[in-house]
Amino acid sequence: MDIKGIIEAIRSGVSGVQILGQDFNRIDEEIEAVATQLNFKVKEWNLGYGWVDFKTKRALQHEQEVSLYQDLKAIADDDLTGRIYVIQNAYSVLKDDIRAIARLQQELLRIKRHFKGQAAIFLVSKESIEFSELVDLLIPF
Repeated sequence: MDIKGIIEAIRSGVSGVQILGQDFNRIDEEIEAVATQLNFKVKEWNLGYGWVDFKTKRALQHEQEVSLYQDLKAIADDDLTGRIYVIQNAYSVLKDDIRAIARLQQELLRIKRHFKGQAAIFLVSKESIEFSELVDLLIPF
């Protein structure tokens, strides 16, 4: 993964980064390196638990129903300054949820307009994300 390229992309105002791959440990290490260099905090969402602690992978809320559509509201309610949001297995969860795609599109546009260079959403997947609503808002790595 091109850490330097991702940092430059975020600083230039890219709101969405698509990371293709399956080596999740290496991807996490590189996301952490990006966050460290930008002095950003990382928050992760996965299909198993919803929002989790990026380092420990422990659920931030226990016994909740996991829904990306619902959980993206946390981004809307958050102060986005200095944040990277990581959505794991993004393709698998988005392919059957047009409402989550629409909400994600709105959050990417919000970052682009109001938090340019201050926040980003990373979509991690082994499949390329090519939904027409998102493709122009993502840069692949």
